[in-house]
Amino acid sequence: MPIVSSMSFLGCREVRTLEETTFWQELDPAGIEEQLHFVPLDLPNEYFWRGNNLDIDEKPVHQVSLTTPIVVTRHEITQQLYVDIMEHNPSFFKDCPQCPVEKVRWIEAIEFANRLNTILGLPICYAILERGEVEWSEGTRCTGWRLPTEAEWEWMAQSGQYKYQVLNRLAWFSDNADNRSHPVCTRDLDRNGLCDVLGNVQEWVWDVAEAYPSKYPNRPLVDPIGPEEGTHHVFRGGAWNRYGENLSPTIRKDASYLFRNNDLGFRLVRTIISKP
Repeated sequence: MPIVSSMSFLGCREVRTLEETTFWQELDPAGIEEQLHFVPLDLPNEYFWRGNNLDIDEKPVHQVSLTTPIVVTRHEITQQLYVDIMEHNPSFFKDCPQCPVEKVRWIEAIEFANRLNTILGLPICYAILERGEVEWSEGTRCTGWRLPTEAEWEWMAQSGQYKYQVLNRLAWFSDNADNRSHPVCTRDLDRNGLCDVLGNVQEWVWDVAEAYPSKYPNRPLVDPIGPEEGTHHVFRGGAWNRYGENLSPTIRKDASYLFRNNDLGFRLVRTIISKP
């Protein structure tokens, strides 16, 4: 499974582990879990078509099969939950505890998932190594909370959305957002029962982006997790400051894992392993 290599300055800042702090021992796991509002995601029976032939980094359209059932946080991680777990709020729009947390770096989303799993007594999926490298040794077999893969994210976006004509009902974007993010789930639920998959803030996923142009493999894939190494990670979904045409399930963007912006947050997923 992949180790993501990145040029990093992580060693120049303090990263406290849960073993070095005590605040988390006072948190109520049930109260934390309740804030996740997770829902099951129905997987395709056989495969779905990922990508779009209109843009170079969305090509080629190809078959993707997802075989691992997951549950998904109904909405993007809120500022309130992020503060509960991480003890600080990096967001630009700090006046809104139920708005999505933003200005979160990819590596901080990884740290959040690890802390959340420790608090809830779930397996920790990621190992943060020196220089910001992250090892995901069990891959999608890990049953703790984690970032979605790019394929999982695109499936939930494609399968959940209605036609473009009702985008205004589903998403906060430049036409209706009044130049800021909004509390989660204040637009309609999509067909998967999820909020803000398109719009409000963009969302980090696990996958590394290859050097530009970042093209997909031209072959059918099963449970893809992206390239094994790279310096940039993908984010998806459009945001409060983006035009409607940017709120597409197939559009891909990427940035350094240390990048942060006031229109970029994340949601989490968990693998559900059926008992025999």
